[in-house]
Amino acid sequence: MTRYDIAAKTLGIVTLGALGLDCHKTGARFSDELPANRAGNAYPDIYANSLRGGSSFVGSQVQRLYAEKRLKTRLPNNFYTVQGYFYGIFKQLKESVIPLGLAAGALLIPHADKTKTSIGRAACAVGLALYGLNYFFFDVMQFGRKKYFDK
Repeated sequence: MTRYDIAAKTLGIVTLGALGLDCHKTGARFSDELPANRAGNAYPDIYANSLRGGSSFVGSQVQRLYAEKRLKTRLPNNFYTVQGYFYGIFKQLKESVIPLGLAAGALLIPHADKTKTSIGRAACAVGLALYGLNYFFFDVMQFGRKKYFDK
């Protein structure tokens, strides 16, 4: 294995680690937001339904008890937390499909000869480096972006 192979594999591992952290953080953010949004949307409906009691005293009491139990339970929120986490992970993976593919290529493409660098692995590593530079200069440093607060 040549030093270029080692550099390509290292770049692939670092990128996959960064993407994994990104996916986890996005999933964690959505796991906090989704239950709050779902609960916030459901509580007015639960309360309004509990006030609609019919002519039956027993029916009204059952409806009120159901509304109280539903407001106090955390079980649906736990499901929404898991759903939000996976939604955030797959949303981030969808947005990062190009660096994910390049990192996987740089890491997993085999080479036929032990003394030469694989062309596919080198191409993926170069593409990944160019993608990283593009991200750094245009998304982080904001080169070429319109400045809205300049006169």
